Amino acid sequence: MNHPALKGLLFAAIPFACYILGMLNYSQAGKNAILGFFILTMLFYWKEVFQNRKKTISALIALASMIILLFMSFQMATRDIFSVQQDDMVVIESIFNTNPSETKEFFMQYGRQILKYLILFVVVSFAFLYLTLKEKKQKSRQPGTGNRKQVVACCVFTVLAIVVHLNPTMRRANPLFYFPINYSEWKNDLIETKKLMKELESNIKLDSSSVKYDSTDTKRTLVWVIGESDTRNNWGLYGYKRQTTPNLSRHKELLAFNNIISADRATTGSLSKMLTPATMSEPDLWKKKPDILSIAKAAGYKVFWLSNHGSDKRGMYSVFTSHADKIVLTNMGTSRGESSLDKELFVPYSEALDDKAEKKLIIVHILGAHPAYNYRYPKEYSKFNISTDDAVTKELTDKGRSKIAIVFRNQYDNAILYQDFILSTLLEKLQEKKLPNSAWLYISDHGQDVSHNTDFSGHNYLAKEMWEVPMLFWSSKNFLEHSRIPPLSTPYQADVINHTILGLLDISGIYYDSSQDIFNAKPENN
Repeated sequence: MNHPALKGLLFAAIPFACYILGMLNYSQAGKNAILGFFILTMLFYWKEVFQNRKKTISALIALASMIILLFMSFQMATRDIFSVQQDDMVVIESIFNTNPSETKEFFMQYGRQILKYLILFVVVSFAFLYLTLKEKKQKSRQPGTGNRKQVVACCVFTVLAIVVHLNPTMRRANPLFYFPINYSEWKNDLIETKKLMKELESNIKLDSSSVKYDSTDTKRTLVWVIGESDTRNNWGLYGYKRQTTPNLSRHKELLAFNNIISADRATTGSLSKMLTPATMSEPDLWKKKPDILSIAKAAGYKVFWLSNHGSDKRGMYSVFTSHADKIVLTNMGTSRGESSLDKELFVPYSEALDDKAEKKLIIVHILGAHPAYNYRYPKEYSKFNISTDDAVTKELTDKGRSKIAIVFRNQYDNAILYQDFILSTLLEKLQEKKLPNSAWLYISDHGQDVSHNTDFSGHNYLAKEMWEVPMLFWSSKNFLEHSRIPPLSTPYQADVINHTILGLLDISGIYYDSSQDIFNAKPENN
């Protein structure tokens, strides 16, 4: 295979093979094939024309082909791990809004998938370069024979390789441009978002008449606990075959809603919807309308943001947290690292409960069961392990799950077990204070697929376990005096939970829609 164009076509066949195997979608395969064909055909012609630079150009060919193939491996991994394309905001946010600790955990959680595509990258790269760069003995030819055609073809493909990059979509598909373009856009979006939120904050101060506190009670406390990566399918309270929620199960006064769908598929999208008027159908409303914290403050509440997420101090999260009166981040610099368990929130939480403010909104953002699961609990909560022989282990074994898949399930269930201790303690601390007109609400940002459907564990947006989340509620006597307790099977999606929160705070006005409040919406048969 000596013809440069044939070598370019050979490379183009690689992404199409990946498409046929379902590893890339048609868009990714097509763009990689086009870029690879024109860039590598150009370089192969260079090698033919510039005979005195063969080694240098061969190195360029190897580098170019490996960069494109490595980027393809990255695309395949994001599809496998997150079920999204490389341009999805989840991927962009994960790349640029992270730190070394989160990166370490990512590789620990998804190491097998990443290793699979790295091995594929090495094998395919070696095979392609071996077939196209190995030198064959050629018959001697007359000087200049074919040189003119090669020079013309070289010029044509050089121009085409440049022209194809004039298309913005194709330019973004080139790995050399993908990262700087997306980083610049992500950075600019954060800057613009902060500007928008500052302007909005000013408008809220001027428009205090749009927010009204309806209750005659002078004292009111709402604790809103936001969980992480928590599917209700692994809760004993919801019928799971393991008792992962022994403490919460003892609280018979708890309302456990069993038909709640998460606000979004990932933390960033979920929080931006739960904390603001943004919804699945209008996801950008968080840039245009005030968040829960700002509205609560305008109604006279003292707002607390207590978090074990180090990431809450930067990026989009920092825009929301900055609106709290009191911010406590217990995870000092390591974000989702193993050094900070959720029990670190107990002290600042108790201090918030003891605060003298008459009206309080206390938001507690826990790490819950976020990967890596084994970092989410201390050793004494390692109840489920490799020696565990129960109904869950049998079910996973019967379904043909690998040993590592069962290990991940055990670790995840241990994280849920520890979270049960955290949540029950947070609830009991509030109950012990006997604060008048107090309530406690828990909901997770999204779920997690942990060997439920395949050996895979992590973010799987196609799995129901990713969307089915628990929601718990408790209130003191007469807290819901003017509301109703809906059936626990009431269908509800958390992207409109901001209206439920406003209802529990007894706040009305232009930002509150009672029909979206699960405690105030009229039953369908009325």
